[in-house]
Amino acid sequence: MRNLFLAIVAYGVVEISLYLAIGKAIGILPTLLIILITSIIGGVAIRTTGIRTIANVQADLAQGIMPGVALIEGLMSLIGGVLLVLPGVVTDVLGLILLIPLTRKIFRPLIMSWLRRKTKNRQMIIIQK
Repeated sequence: MRNLFLAIVAYGVVEISLYLAIGKAIGILPTLLIILITSIIGGVAIRTTGIRTIANVQADLAQGIMPGVALIEGLMSLIGGVLLVLPGVVTDVLGLILLIPLTRKIFRPLIMSWLRRKTKNRQMIIIQK
């Protein structure tokens, strides 16, 4: 519990330091505008991700394929959108990384293998395309 507290405090210090550095370099208004724009992009990403994920899951189910990949892609995009909505430079960078299809393709096998390790009882089957 103590490590979690220290991690949260360190994260806050890093975010504040980054905002101060960015504000000093480009000014207060452009910094606030960047925060607002990334939040809007995150909100739009959350909305479009939900619609796209539902369509992909339905298409996979219609073809008789388990929608594991579509769900993981949708989850990564959703998390990316939520991270963009949260104010912070670090969260914005992580959110953008999760929204870019190329980087999602890189992270997908890592998440799939993590899920496979977590499902030791084999009650959940993950099919990778």
